[in-house]
Amino acid sequence: MKRVLITRELESASELKRELAALGIEGLAFPVTRKTPIDQKFDLPELLHFDGILFTSSFAVELSESLFRRNDCLLPEGWKYFAVGESTANAIMRYFNKDADIVGKTGGSDLAASIGCSGYRVRSLLWPSAKTTAVDMVLELGRRGVGVMKWPIYRTTEISQAELADSLLRQGNFDAIFFASPSAVRTFTKFVNPGLFLAIAIGRTTGQELADSGWKHFTISNSPEAHYCAETILRAIT
Repeated sequence: MKRVLITRELESASELKRELAALGIEGLAFPVTRKTPIDQKFDLPELLHFDGILFTSSFAVELSESLFRRNDCLLPEGWKYFAVGESTANAIMRYFNKDADIVGKTGGSDLAASIGCSGYRVRSLLWPSAKTTAVDMVLELGRRGVGVMKWPIYRTTEISQAELADSLLRQGNFDAIFFASPSAVRTFTKFVNPGLFLAIAIGRTTGQELADSGWKHFTISNSPEAHYCAETILRAIT
């Protein structure tokens, strides 16, 4: 059986693992970064200023719900919820009991097109995000008439090279690596020779990071959805 490392935590990797299993491929959750809440006090945004909220990870959903609850925030009834990926949408249902529109990839043009096709009139969105996040999405959405306010509530940190080496030894042989974020690419590239491995990127931004980091053998999924990623992996390794 072919084996593929998935650079995500077990919960986030579960959908892709199921899709891969249906194709006869073993998916191995292999997180190379950690998300941790920002350890500081910060002002909550004025929620009524926004038409909705955009989540790009299930971790951001869980942490946002905790912050809103601890501060007794009443979320606007008319808010629209947007999620990048099915796992993020499922988290919104679990923590907020709200249906979410699943929108496109995290690239600005893709998100803007998806939100524009959602049927809602959206002019401003709150985005609970990592402390360090690319701003291209914010700029692109702004050019298309959707204002986005980043609300940094967590940070992404790399695991140590010793942890990465130990995890690789325990995983044994594998046929490819699925990268779910640019930060995962950067972490991996510090330890391994990128010319030795086949990689699959979740989207264009991660694919560009692979190219910039010297990876020679990689392909890019046309969608972050688990089904499409699994099909891309299947084509890449067979």
